Amino acid sequence: MARLSSGHAAMTGDDQVNRGKGRGLNDEARRYWAAQRKQARRYRGRSNWMPTSGAPITMGLIGLLVAGTVFGLVVPTWSFAVAGWPGGPFWLALLSTAIPSSILSLIFAGLFLWILGNQVEGMYEPWRYLVIYFGAGLVGALLAGMGSLGPAGGSLAIFGLAGAYAIYIAKVGSPGQALQWALILLVINLVLTGFNVAYLAGMAGAFIVGAGVARLEV
Repeated sequence: MARLSSGHAAMTGDDQVNRGKGRGLNDEARRYWAAQRKQARRYRGRSNWMPTSGAPITMGLIGLLVAGTVFGLVVPTWSFAVAGWPGGPFWLALLSTAIPSSILSLIFAGLFLWILGNQVEGMYEPWRYLVIYFGAGLVGALLAGMGSLGPAGGSLAIFGLAGAYAIYIAKVGSPGQALQWALILLVINLVLTGFNVAYLAGMAGAFIVGAGVARLEV
């Protein structure tokens, strides 16, 4: 009986040690997932402003692209007129973010603006989202060389949204998904425009601007 009692006591002691270890692991796991939820809430908290009705800024930008396309068809020489202004290349690049060069450019920019913009609008504050779009489009168009490629800011601005999306997704733990979108955009642009070094520079510049603005702590 004494042996059984001592054996039972030993087993009880082992069980207590194991239970203690289990509690320690459980506590560590709870702390880890609490930290993950806290981080996710921190970045998702930026989207609390957005109404449940959708993405109004994204829809506004798509409407701006449609209106810009109509304007470009009605006034096809607008880019030559703007190029003659003081600081013409800057204004041409900026306006190109709202005036696609063709119906195909409108379809590409509008489609991916709806897909990516819908996501990015919920990730960042409204002012940051607009700075990402227009800033990336402006820098991308300037790097692409407006004189040889024509207006391209709208389609390049999408790469800025991809950069911002990549930063957000990387912070919450899924960088592969963001890289997948960037590669899809790159392949489609290469198919549509060919291997153009200037345009590739515009893509890279827009992506970097979007990622940089997304990382700003304001």
